[in-house]
Amino acid sequence: MQEIWAVQGWRVFTVVCVIGLLLVAAIVFVEQSQRRVPVQYAKKQMGRRTVGGSSTYIPIKVNMAGVIPVIFSSSVLMLPSVWMQFNQ
Repeated sequence: MQEIWAVQGWRVFTVVCVIGLLLVAAIVFVEQSQRRVPVQYAKKQMGRRTVGGSSTYIPIKVNMAGVIPVIFSSSVLMLPSVWMQFNQ
């Protein structure tokens, strides 16, 4: 990060930091997200009464592996540094 500050200036440094923070926020959002699949249970009839028939949901994680966002974010966070080394 100090190389970016010294060579490119504070504007590029700020842009790189903002992109890094947005990337981390997006990774955390995808990691914590879940898909709610609605489930409706059947009604039972006991004599003259109708029992049951409740509606709920099954929470399914969008990212079940859990490791892919960490690998992806580390590679994307290293990208500006590698790009700056090639442009020197």
